Amino acid sequence: MGIIGLISVCMFLYGLIHKINTIRKLPLFLPSQIHPIPTSPIRYIIKEVLIFKEVKKRNVKMWVFTLFLHWGVYLYLTYAALIALDLLVFKSWKWHVNIGLFSCSIGAVGSTGLIVLRLSKRSLRYLTNLKKWLNLLLLTLMFTTGLFCALRGVLAPAYTALLYSILSLDFFNLVFPVSYIS
Repeated sequence: MGIIGLISVCMFLYGLIHKINTIRKLPLFLPSQIHPIPTSPIRYIIKEVLIFKEVKKRNVKMWVFTLFLHWGVYLYLTYAALIALDLLVFKSWKWHVNIGLFSCSIGAVGSTGLIVLRLSKRSLRYLTNLKKWLNLLLLTLMFTTGLFCALRGVLAPAYTALLYSILSLDFFNLVFPVSYIS
């Protein structure tokens, strides 16, 4: 299991560096031509990131699943931060388990709904490339694994063990949440 943990950390870092380089190479005028920003950019960006107002205007069905998926990710990251804080500081918080269950539930609904929507609507199917399919599949697997762990009552110990391995830089002994489902 140690080599898998090291490979996954390396793949994550490679993907992160690749994404940063791709964004860095974009011309400055490109984002504003694709998606024009109104006069108050900060407020507009915050609204767009939190409630996806433009997506709602164009496709309400897709908006619901997009909202669920993204809020699932936001809450999932909050859950991971709370576990890390618990490991580093408090050592006894247990109320964050509800956030984990809720984030996995709405994230699984959102990602699964987007997959079904993209499969059923021809216009969306043609706009979805292999990278988007793999991203949705990965998010669906992440959320459903977390949901199964939460329903079995092992979500907190599974992610606590994983985050402890990451925070202590012990990549050869990473414990993956999937190993808790048996």
